[in-house]
Amino acid sequence: MRRSHYGPTRCALCKAESESTVHLFLKCDSVQQVWSNIKPYTNYNGVWNGPDAISAWIDWGNRHKGKKEANLPIVVNWIIWKVRNHVIFDDKPPVWPLIEASIISAYRELPEPPPPKTRRPNPPPIIDQSIPWAFFDGAANAQSCRGGFILHKSSNHSYHIKAGLGAGTNNFAVLISLRHLLHFAISHQCTSINIYGDSQIIINWFNEISICHLHTLRVIFDEVRHLKEAFNHISVAHIYREHNMTADKLSKEAALMDRGTWEITEFLDQQEQKFYHRPYIDPGYPTAGLPHS
Repeated sequence: MRRSHYGPTRCALCKAESESTVHLFLKCDSVQQVWSNIKPYTNYNGVWNGPDAISAWIDWGNRHKGKKEANLPIVVNWIIWKVRNHVIFDDKPPVWPLIEASIISAYRELPEPPPPKTRRPNPPPIIDQSIPWAFFDGAANAQSCRGGFILHKSSNHSYHIKAGLGAGTNNFAVLISLRHLLHFAISHQCTSINIYGDSQIIINWFNEISICHLHTLRVIFDEVRHLKEAFNHISVAHIYREHNMTADKLSKEAALMDRGTWEITEFLDQQEQKFYHRPYIDPGYPTAGLPHS
């Protein structure tokens, strides 16, 4: 009709109402009768209905998630569409018992969905507490980057740090957080350390498994690689996010912190001391790290 075609606009199946997507696939009495007749042979729950096809599809998918019945609307609507075209272009009236048999047959040919995969729990890292250990993470969105890390000098002495990092990507936030962690560890005489993070990309760069080709991060990475030489022993290993939740939480809590501000919480023998939002100077970015607490 938009293209100035004037012809029948009635539904080709019921001849009672104007044809539309909603009517043909959802409201047509003939189609609703098809759904009712195939129900005993397909064992679906509920009804195929809604204000529009997308809403009906979402509702159906939520009720039949992971089941073979989730694909039934594909079969029904595909065959209904073919029947509708045969009526219009080939002048073939619908034979509903044959249509319903075709739907049931096609549906039964569909394979059963595979059983859901059971996710194996990822083992936590085995921590060697004879030397300091640490966790780090970073986060970024359209407004800001922020970082968080935890340095454990011993089992009863640790530092929790979060910092505002300005604007940048997620890789930028994680790499800067690692840089700050290395500076902080050196300034606290932790020259032997095991570090854990959940960013496989940054860790692969550090361990020289892959190469950092991003020129915007290359300067920062070169400094990280230079800091590596200040340690007698250092390892940076990948862990899964569920085992890095404290660092992840710290980085998210720093969302409202301005670039160049940081907060340290020191835990010593179950005593807590905080240094709130003390600014650090970062001249010649990105050469400076967090200061001494």
